Amino acid sequence: MRERRTLEEILTDEILFLALLDRVDELGYIGDRIKVQKLTFLCTHPMFIQKAKGFNFTFYRWEWGPMANGVYQAWENLCQTAHLDEQEHFVMTDSGRTLAREFRHDVLEREENRLFWNIVDGVCGQYAKKAGSTIRKDVYRMEVVPIGYTSPMSIKSVPLTVHLTQALDEDEAEHTIAIDQGWLETLAIMLRPENKASIEKAVRDFKQGRVLTHEEVWGGV
Repeated sequence: MRERRTLEEILTDEILFLALLDRVDELGYIGDRIKVQKLTFLCTHPMFIQKAKGFNFTFYRWEWGPMANGVYQAWENLCQTAHLDEQEHFVMTDSGRTLAREFRHDVLEREENRLFWNIVDGVCGQYAKKAGSTIRKDVYRMEVVPIGYTSPMSIKSVPLTVHLTQALDEDEAEHTIAIDQGWLETLAIMLRPENKASIEKAVRDFKQGRVLTHEEVWGGV
């Protein structure tokens, strides 16, 4: 297990996070930052304890319950790329909803990914219509075994900064979400504006008669 994520893991986290928020929006409302953090934890923790490599966020105990810096980074990037909007509450944009549902249809609803979708869908079904403050109370009562500990305790009892989940290495995982290379390359463009700029430059160069190799286009992605 580790805290640092690869680019592929970050892309996976962000698209799975977007699919989670879209399903919440479909069944209820997304809500504020507290609700979003807690919903993401409620999906990440069961994956982690089942050794299912879907979300790769490192959650730790903080003042308002489980928190992951990667979740902050995810919603900031999705807002920057216009897939998500933050007003008083988070709001799905049209482009975000389209991307989330294409991913859900093409990837999450496939049989080999059913475990991951069932966890996300189950959490959304239970909490989509509830306020963040209500969800936080339920989370505080959860019994977990923090990383480095051997006995379960309520999240409210876990000392501050203690880790609750981390990214699983490939050899630790018993299940890994299946995302094909085509989807990963699409996400690398759509969720990373700097990569999109590189691809657009490659297209311009091609039109001007300069053909780039695959390594030149994707080397920095």
